[in-house]
Amino acid sequence: MEINWKILALVAIVIVALFYFILTRNKKDRKELEEELNEDYPHPKDEGEKV
Repeated sequence: MEINWKILALVAIVIVALFYFILTRNKKDRKELEEELNEDYPHPKDEGEKV
């Protein structure tokens, strides 16, 4: 049984592309979540004034 290098290369390229897609999507989702959480956090009306 001989290794088919063309199919192996194609599978490797697909795996690398999928890995890249997942990492970039995760980074984007993390940034969106961080912005959403920052907007939901109640900030004091005047941050310079301390009680």
